[in-house]
Amino acid sequence: TARARRRRRAWWASGLAAAAAAVVALVVVFTPAFAPGRAAEVVALENVTDAPLSATVELADVAWGTRIEMTCRYDEAPYPDVPADGGPYVLGVVAADGTTSELSTWRARPGTTARLGAGTELAREDIAAIEVRALTTQKVLLRAAIAE
Repeated sequence: TARARRRRRAWWASGLAAAAAAVVALVVVFTPAFAPGRAAEVVALENVTDAPLSATVELADVAWGTRIEMTCRYDEAPYPDVPADGGPYVLGVVAADGTTSELSTWRARPGTTARLGAGTELAREDIAAIEVRALTTQKVLLRAAIAE
């Protein structure tokens, strides 16, 4: 009947309106977290010692500072002075004023890849370097200069 068709149309219209409102709400909630401007920057960290690690970081500007996504690979081959089961590591950032902050820690084992996300309140231009250090000794193993 015509009445049933009108009810179905009204039901679909209200469902579509609710879905559209949900999409708008998500855009409003998540958009401010990302600062407009520069595109994300991918940087390879350089070995400072003969560590069995290699890593890249992606730096992205966000409204509250900088988001850092890291991929760190641990080689299969054994290395002197490195435990057979790997070791604990720390991702750190060095600010332009020389202060350091630990952002995240993890344990790497031979043949594995760690992916982690972290953040800092520092703007990208205020980051002098990103480092991977041995957690137990704080010895810098990998480093990349960021700010110029």
